[in-house]
Amino acid sequence: MEQVFVNILLNARHELDERGEGAEREGKRFEKKLVCRVSREKVEEEDYVVFEFADNAYGVPDELKTRIFEPFFTTKETGEGTGLGLSIAYGIVTRALDGKIWVEDNEMGGASFKVAMPVTPANAGVPDAGYKMQDAGRLGWTG
Repeated sequence: MEQVFVNILLNARHELDERGEGAEREGKRFEKKLVCRVSREKVEEEDYVVFEFADNAYGVPDELKTRIFEPFFTTKETGEGTGLGLSIAYGIVTRALDGKIWVEDNEMGGASFKVAMPVTPANAGVPDAGYKMQDAGRLGWTG
């Protein structure tokens, strides 16, 4: 999960920096915001712990939402990214951990990447690792 979160957060930082630089060139002020939330929700009628990473950068255009997790797909300039970060995250979440990952627009005008992990293991014979979700949490950062 660490690799998944790092890849999502690195992309968010890049987009926030890019938007901030654009605003600065135009003589405008832009306050970077990144909000991380953890909640327990129903996703497709199943219980999941959902990790959300929301920023106020540009968001993801609808035509790119279907491609954003493809290997080697990038919107960055040549030499700035490999296009592998989100595809690696997708593989870890969906194949290795039986979870779900998607991107959607958020109320701040940016993108929200959501990672949903099943509350009940796919294999009922697997013992609980001892981690229990007590409360929904929220961590906010502005800069």
